[in-house]
Amino acid sequence: MIPSDERQFFRTFVEEAVTLAHTGRELEGFRLLDMGLALAEAAVAGGERWGEELAHRYRVALVRFAETFPVVFDSLPGCPGGLVEEREQRPTW
Repeated sequence: MIPSDERQFFRTFVEEAVTLAHTGRELEGFRLLDMGLALAEAAVAGGERWGEELAHRYRVALVRFAETFPVVFDSLPGCPGGLVEEREQRPTW
């Protein structure tokens, strides 16, 4: 079970991402959710049993966000490949 503070972070990240998208900052919203996914993946790597469930929730949120705000993909060169390349280059926490 995902700890309550992690569930709250997830809800906050999703709400903020949508707010950003509604103000024309879709890419920032997408990156915020991607950052949440990175944190969840770090929890998995750190052996947290709940990490995989949280990572799954972030992946679903990212897909839904991209479906709702497709301009995100239009703004990244070579998408969806651009996202993968960008993700592989980001620092790990």
